[in-house]
Amino acid sequence: MRLHLSVNEFWTLLPREFYAIAEEYGRIEKEQADLTLALEKMADWRMGVLAAVIANSHRSKGRKFKPEDFMPQQPVKKGVKMTPEEMRQELKRVTIAMGGEVKI
Repeated sequence: MRLHLSVNEFWTLLPREFYAIAEEYGRIEKEQADLTLALEKMADWRMGVLAAVIANSHRSKGRKFKPEDFMPQQPVKKGVKMTPEEMRQELKRVTIAMGGEVKI
C-alpha cells in the first residue's frame, strides 16, 4: 500500500496518526474500486441495450432479446477447495493487482 508519504513525513507520525492515514487511504481505495465496478456495469448495460436493439431488429417472430442476454455473467463458484499453496498464489496475485509488493 502506498500512502504517498515521504520518509521524513512517515517518521514524524505517531502510530495512531499513521493508522488513521492508512485507514482513510484504504477507505478511499475501496470507494474508487466500487465506483470503477459500477461504471463497468453501466457500460455493460449500455452495450447490452445496443446489442438487444440490433438483435431484435433482425429477428423473426419468436423470442425477444433483453439487454441481460448480452451482458457478461460471472460464474458462481461454490465449495471450491484450495490448497495452501493455491491460496498463497491467489493472495500474491491480488496483492500485486492492488499495487502492493510481495516480498516472499
